[in-house]
Amino acid sequence: MVHTKDSDEIFVDSISSDSKSSENDDVISDSEDSKTSCDEISKEELLRSLKLKLNKKKVSVDCNLKKKSVMTDATEETKLTRFSVKYFSEVLEKLSKRHRDIISKSCFKTLLLFEKCSVPYRLALWIAQKVDVNSCDIIVQDKVIPLSKESVHIVLGLPVGGLPISSNYEIGKQKILDTFGLSSLPTVNFFGDKLIRNELMSDDQVLISFMMVSSNCFLCPNSSLQPSTKYLSAFADLTSIDKLDWSNLVFEWLMKHLSKLEKSKSFGGCLYYLVVNYLDFLNFGMRKVLQDTPRIKVWKGTMIKKFSKFDKISKGVYGKRPIKDFSESCYKMIETGTAKATFLQRLDSAIGVDLPQEIKKDINELLLHHLGPDENCIDDRVKNLMIDIFVLLSNASKLSVPDNTG
Repeated sequence: MVHTKDSDEIFVDSISSDSKSSENDDVISDSEDSKTSCDEISKEELLRSLKLKLNKKKVSVDCNLKKKSVMTDATEETKLTRFSVKYFSEVLEKLSKRHRDIISKSCFKTLLLFEKCSVPYRLALWIAQKVDVNSCDIIVQDKVIPLSKESVHIVLGLPVGGLPISSNYEIGKQKILDTFGLSSLPTVNFFGDKLIRNELMSDDQVLISFMMVSSNCFLCPNSSLQPSTKYLSAFADLTSIDKLDWSNLVFEWLMKHLSKLEKSKSFGGCLYYLVVNYLDFLNFGMRKVLQDTPRIKVWKGTMIKKFSKFDKISKGVYGKRPIKDFSESCYKMIETGTAKATFLQRLDSAIGVDLPQEIKKDINELLLHHLGPDENCIDDRVKNLMIDIFVLLSNASKLSVPDNTG
């Protein structure tokens, strides 16, 4: 870009140079000729001045157009990134041990496993454009990668199959206001900054703050800094949040925004889930990705950025890697139909009164302690083995009891 000061300096140098040249080339002796020469120089100077001004204006217009284009691109990019991994990660990093202990007792405990993992917006956009919102599938290379609330559960470890989260938000909103002594709902930063600054808060305030930040910045983001009222009903009873179908909320939120992508050119939703679900179905050859669940404890740091490069064809275009069969993915554990019985229910059914209920609960707690807080993410083979062992011990104890009836 040519600045005004620089333009002026170029103009002065041009006139000075031409004037000197005229004096050397043409010696004017006659006063009339001298007057004519001066008139010609003045005209030349005027024309040159006009040309420079026009050029200056053209440069300015071009720069403004270029600046406008850059701003448009930036706006376009912003529209495509509705969740703030940076802020969510900052809150996670600043959580105190007490904060983590409180959150770890709730269904949001698996989100503590998230480790700042940025999602390339061009990749997220490309995947979003490949989603058939009617069938809820990502369709690439004539292959189908299913999206469902069950796969949200596998990626994030949130409860699935519970009670629906109502849109009747007034009671939940009032609960939040009363808990913090507020008259109106603040921005999400109000809650996040309290956690970052480690302010003195009650257990309910800590949990509400983390739920607010998680929902608005990561799980169900939109274009506003204000929390959405669509999930505030979940805050009405904090003792019952584990019974709610959070995976379905995240799934439906994403699909709703993807359905508007073509018209609005923007989308909100958990892009982390969308991208991880896609990458988990790609065959990366010798580069193996752990199959552990929930996936949030696997896809961390720069992993998404690193592995997405192997799938990149050109700028903003992906789909290079072959797609695995559903049976080869870690999503094969998804079952349709009736809900599965819990480990505790199965153990109770298998050995009945042979073990006190408290002992069975302790066994269940040991299972979760050693293999992860989310039972649905624990391999069924492990649970089957444990139940078979306890049935075997139960039967053996009955055989060893002496018969005193004779």
